[in-house]
Amino acid sequence: LKMPESSQKSDLVSLLKSIPLHQLNRSTSMEALPPSLLTDLRYITLRPSTRDPLIEIHISTLQQAPDAADVDPEEQATRARERQERERRKAISERQMQVQKEKRKAMEALEYSKGRMRKGEDELQRALNVGKQGLMGYMDVEDAPPPLPPLPPASQTP
Repeated sequence: LKMPESSQKSDLVSLLKSIPLHQLNRSTSMEALPPSLLTDLRYITLRPSTRDPLIEIHISTLQQAPDAADVDPEEQATRARERQERERRKAISERQMQVQKEKRKAMEALEYSKGRMRKGEDELQRALNVGKQGLMGYMDVEDAPPPLPPLPPASQTP
């Protein structure tokens, strides 16, 4: 930060030369500078009154933006890998959301089944807790067959 202005200018020029042509080219305007340039300390430390003319002169000496076919094969491979990685992460996150949804449905079904089972158990308990009065209520005393006569005592023959 406390370097002489001439060394700051040369650092900015070296930074400008290091930026790839597809990011910084003749069709780039001052308002659309690449983020890699805008966030670099070599750009930030130089006063705008000094750096803007330097950048404009450098941009005017550059070539036009390359076509998609002119892009470096290594860069294309890097982009393809990044795209595949994004797609893979997206697929993983979608699968995780689907698994969570299925787990939630399974838990809801399990809770519903447990509730039905508890309800059945409660009904069974109520049915088992029938006292004598409850049994008499189920039977019609008038329609009941007559009671059996008592058995004679067992005879004892010698």
